[in-house]
Amino acid sequence: LNSELSDILDDVDDYIDEALAYNEAQTAGPSPPKQGRQSPIEPSHSFNYKSFQSESEFKSPMKKPTSPKKTEDLPTHVVDGNNLLPLTYTVSFYRKQQTQASNTPVKQISRQPPIEEPPEPCTDTQEQVRAKMFELRNEVAKQEMIISQTSQALNLCNSTPEFMGSTEQVEAERVLLVATHRRQAALNELQRLEVENTLRPLRPRSGQLPLEKGTLTISKIVLPLKQKYVTALAAAGGKGHHVVCLLKYADQVLPTPLVSTVATSTKNPELELDVPGVIKLNDVHSDFTLTFEVYCLQAQEEILPHEIKYHIKKNNTKLTPKKSKQDSRLTRPVKESPAGPQAVRSPTFASMGYIVFSVQAVNKKQWSLNNTPSMSPLEGTVRMCVSCELALSVEHHGFLTMYEDISGFGAWHRRWYFLKGHILSYWKYPDDERKTVSEFRKVQPDEETFRDFQPPINSIDLKHSITRQVGPVSRDICARKNTVLIETERDALPQDKDSLVTVRRGAKTVVRHILSADTKEERIEWCNKFNAAIAALDIWARSRE
Repeated sequence: LNSELSDILDDVDDYIDEALAYNEAQTAGPSPPKQGRQSPIEPSHSFNYKSFQSESEFKSPMKKPTSPKKTEDLPTHVVDGNNLLPLTYTVSFYRKQQTQASNTPVKQISRQPPIEEPPEPCTDTQEQVRAKMFELRNEVAKQEMIISQTSQALNLCNSTPEFMGSTEQVEAERVLLVATHRRQAALNELQRLEVENTLRPLRPRSGQLPLEKGTLTISKIVLPLKQKYVTALAAAGGKGHHVVCLLKYADQVLPTPLVSTVATSTKNPELELDVPGVIKLNDVHSDFTLTFEVYCLQAQEEILPHEIKYHIKKNNTKLTPKKSKQDSRLTRPVKESPAGPQAVRSPTFASMGYIVFSVQAVNKKQWSLNNTPSMSPLEGTVRMCVSCELALSVEHHGFLTMYEDISGFGAWHRRWYFLKGHILSYWKYPDDERKTVSEFRKVQPDEETFRDFQPPINSIDLKHSITRQVGPVSRDICARKNTVLIETERDALPQDKDSLVTVRRGAKTVVRHILSADTKEERIEWCNKFNAAIAALDIWARSRE
């Protein structure tokens, strides 16, 4: 059975192969005819297969070249929800973009010669820094020359018995002390300028403080003395110590006059040392930090009088004979300095303490000295009066519309305002502001010119302002755009009463100045000027209260 079944299946395969070969031979096609294997069994012709399908189904499909679509057939709009949006480009353009985007980008390196950029022009601040550095270098050279000359004078004093402990030696020691500290202060400021490149020292809150400068004045300096020291000095008699104070700010070093502690009565001893004179510092920033130092030198009693010290012989009949250089004991002292006559000396004044204070502490009357030695004749405190004067440089002018109360009714009037320092003045016309008294005094005007002079209608002193931050006014007070409010306080008058622009508060009256700018930009600019002036006044003027 198995052999017969396999023979039958082989015959069936042969029949199928012959039928397929016959059909392919009758119809031409792209596929080559299949070569069937020859069967050793002869084919049977007992029956014929009939094809009930068309011959075209056995053909391989032919690819027909596609012609490019016309522009009219391409879509020109796309549907986005309920909207019909136009296509900026064709569909083929978007497909081409996707094909190009799918490619891996290749980094291209283009080598071009370097372009030399011209140097940036120097700003005014850089020029000022360079000028300041040049000035400081000259100051260093100047102080070095003073130190050299003073050292030679001190070498001569220490080598000559006549000038040992004399007032000339004490004054030379004071000059050497001041020159040494001035040289060091100039070097420190020069180094700071090279690093920071700004005239104003950089501090954490420097950007929040106004750039205004002022003048600092120190007077009535009193140094209390120890009770034991005063008692011992009264018993010994004579002078005790020479005292000098130094005030340091940036590259400025200002000394006080030299004072000495002297013996007083044991019954009424003077326990305080008054330092005469006034120290004034100019161009002080609002964020200043000052150092006040006290130095002492042991005093020596001067024995020789002036005539003997300078070898002056009194002779009423004859003139003083001219001495030769060999006979002069001042130029050829008996004893010279160990390092030679050209040796540079260090100051012999000893530090008795120091204090550091800023603008927040100017209201104080008494300070405690730091690092005061135990053998110091000073008690360790210092009393002095410190005052600050501000030189405001804020200036701005323009038109503002002010709100006024006229018989209980509000009215807006356009005025020309000029802010200079802490005074805000206003006129009716801009030409009236230009005619100031200072200009008339310069040209020495005649009476006709003075008749044309128009003083300001009124002025507002920002020193009396109780408004700390000027900004847009609340709509509850005024609904007009670009309006600001400045409130000032003054002593109340008997006729003062509550109105649209005044508010009575006990013994004080608050005056409301409602000002409106033309545009938002002008309002912001005016607010910046007002706030700069008020901030500077808060730091300087109000620190004296």
